[in-house]
Amino acid sequence: MVCGNVPLVLSYHSVVEDIAMHRGYSIPENLISQRMLERQLDWLGCRYRFISLDELGACLEQGQPFDRPAVAITFDDGYSSVYHHAFPLLKRKGIPAGLFVVTDLIGTARLQIYDKLYLLLTRAFSRWSSPARALADLLLQLEVQLPEGTALRRCVRDPFTSMRTLFTTLPQSQVRLVINALEAEDKIDESALTGLHALTWDMISEMHGAGMTILADHRNQADGVGRDSGFAPEAGTTAPRAHPPFRLSGWSVR
Repeated sequence: MVCGNVPLVLSYHSVVEDIAMHRGYSIPENLISQRMLERQLDWLGCRYRFISLDELGACLEQGQPFDRPAVAITFDDGYSSVYHHAFPLLKRKGIPAGLFVVTDLIGTARLQIYDKLYLLLTRAFSRWSSPARALADLLLQLEVQLPEGTALRRCVRDPFTSMRTLFTTLPQSQVRLVINALEAEDKIDESALTGLHALTWDMISEMHGAGMTILADHRNQADGVGRDSGFAPEAGTTAPRAHPPFRLSGWSVR
């Protein structure tokens, strides 16, 4: 049992230079500007001791108390923007951090599944005169039913709420059906959306060499999306062939 100060773990997603430039295609809740991140890190540095995930895990496993408030910084989903806008800050300030990556996307131009769904819904909402009716008709046509008790009208107040509802309540096969149907009406050029792309192996290797803890979800995105994935990345599966000369740890979030 760990007594004393309880460590704080903060998780960020995409770090950008200017949030306004990403409106319309990036999930707003996933964004933080480089300037705001630096302000938050400076504020934390005055009140907490920055620790790595390795140190955090070791202390928790051994039951060692934290003698002063501690904080661990993490970045989820492996966006390349972390390399461009967060990594320089972390190096300059000497702050350790953890990076969670999806190996299936590393070095590709493919989007995270929820980013793609959000973008398609954002575009659809701009076309549909009545989003609630249009989405209801689409789900009916696809024979996709929301779980009992899920009010469709409440779910379609904006693209983010709709994405979150579909992504968290439907099985992966039905999420794919919705995406395919939306994309049949409005094809997305994923290669052009560089702000949403994943890290490359070279970026990860450089960040790892600078001391960042790299944790990998080795699942294929097609096998771990939607309600039946439980948002629990599967540990122990095989990494892609283009594997860097360092070990990526698997993890499981329950």
